[in-house]
Order: sequence, then structure tokens, then C-alpha cells
Amino acid sequence: MFLLYSSYEPTEGKEKSWEDELSLSKEARYVLRRMLQLDLPYASVAQLARDVADVIG
Repeated sequence: MFLLYSSYEPTEGKEKSWEDELSLSKEARYVLRRMLQLDLPYASVAQLARDVADVIG
């Protein structure tokens, strides 16, 4: 999350959630939500690695 925000520059004075502030694909948002345990968390690193590979591949 830190790296995603490292180049972020707010366009409004009002603070928003990361999902509204960052321009992310649906798939990237899905991976982040699972990593942050906002949705069903990953059961293994292998699952996470597969999803990350799909996002960046």
C-alpha cells in the first residue's frame, strides 16, 4: 500500500478511502482487499502469488 501511495497526489482536499483514491484494476483491488483481510484472506502464499501473477501478467 505504501508503494501505491508513494506517487499519489490528491486532487481534492477531502480524504477518501484507498479504494476511491487509487486508480486500480478490479483484479488488483481484489488482491489488496484479501491481503488486508477485508475480504476472505488468502490461505497460502501460493494463492497470493498466483493472483499477483495474474494481475501483473
